[in-house]
Amino acid sequence: AVSVGRNDTMLKISQGKVDQFNDLSGDLKNLFKGENRIEQTATYMTPNWSGFKLGVTYAAEGSSSQYGQDGFSVAAMYGDAKLKKTPVFASIAYDADVKGYEVVRATIQGKVAGLKLGGMYQQQEETYKKDGTAVVGAESKTGYLFSASYTIDAAVLKGQYQDMEDKGDSWSVGIDYKLGKPTKVLAFYTSRDFEGDDTTDKFFGLGLEHKF
Repeated sequence: AVSVGRNDTMLKISQGKVDQFNDLSGDLKNLFKGENRIEQTATYMTPNWSGFKLGVTYAAEGSSSQYGQDGFSVAAMYGDAKLKKTPVFASIAYDADVKGYEVVRATIQGKVAGLKLGGMYQQQEETYKKDGTAVVGAESKTGYLFSASYTIDAAVLKGQYQDMEDKGDSWSVGIDYKLGKPTKVLAFYTSRDFEGDDTTDKFFGLGLEHKF
């Protein structure tokens, strides 16, 4: 498959469904770099070879997200991200000068009956400033994430913990309740602390989601 235009990078795609609070206050993008959807890109994804797929994204230097540099995002993935066709999903991905950062990410998630467990390891290093200036001597930072969910009939209980070196940590708990195949109600709580800041960000949310 080939796609061009504004798309998620391969590193972002490689997370699968490990982020139990995606697009909510506990989204992993608040502490991890690499969750990029960039304009002026071209992405190629290989066919499925016994569960394995490879992909690469090229982000043109003309993109406003690229700080004047060409960027590349590559990923190798195994399994079904939804854990319906395979009991395990795993990936390893790398960003080179994508939105000013070099990122290495490894993700794994597995399912046993109603229990899903996931983990992510990430290293990130700033390479360019927004004005196109190269960053010299930047230190690589390390982070990790653990997530879990358990399904009981129509309810899904969720929890997640995330930490990034010299930036902060976050934990979230929540519940989803299915009203039907396309519709669910949800509730969540997230607590996040940043390094050097004595305050704690706290979020509580209730929602209704319907997929058309």
